[in-house]
Amino acid sequence: DSSLYAIDLYSGKLQWEYDAHAAIKSSPLADEGRIFFGDEAGRFHSLNAADGSLQWTFAAEDAIVSSAALSGDRLLFGSYDQRLYCVDRRTGAEIWRFETEGYVHASCPVVDGTVLVAGCDGLLRVLDTRTGDQLKQINLGSYAAASPAVQGRFAYLGTFGDEIVALDLEAGEVAWRYRETDHRFPFYASAAALPGRIVVGG
Repeated sequence: DSSLYAIDLYSGKLQWEYDAHAAIKSSPLADEGRIFFGDEAGRFHSLNAADGSLQWTFAAEDAIVSSAALSGDRLLFGSYDQRLYCVDRRTGAEIWRFETEGYVHASCPVVDGTVLVAGCDGLLRVLDTRTGDQLKQINLGSYAAASPAVQGRFAYLGTFGDEIVALDLEAGEVAWRYRETDHRFPFYASAAALPGRIVVGG
């Protein structure tokens, strides 16, 4: 309904409501008294967590479904305009942008000074969070809407090619692929990484 709601954790009472004037599909990121999220009109919002007052907005050129990731004072999020954006957490000023070849639907995890971008171009890209330069690129074999789950040197995600892929981030290659033997279906849900196993819905 275009609104973001803050609900008291203990009583369930409404604390505040913020009207974004566009549908909200990204999950809010909370950090140090701020709330960050994107909307279907391509605006990225920074709110005061105490009262929901607007701090700043940033305008992309298409919908922002990707939930933001934080790296120091930098916010990273994708857009349906086929870009990954890096903006200043305090001001919303753009630091860099990276052009992909498809929608960036998923969240982009930050790992050891890099950010992982998996998108509708069928690639997982590893970018430097400081410069936005691409360091590695791995072909997934199909496009992906899920967010990668990272454990150690490996990232795991499902694709619309009916597979779960394990990606060796150090080697820059696919370590293994899993496909269900009796049925074919896309993996849209993001994986959860546990010790020794991956859990993902198909």
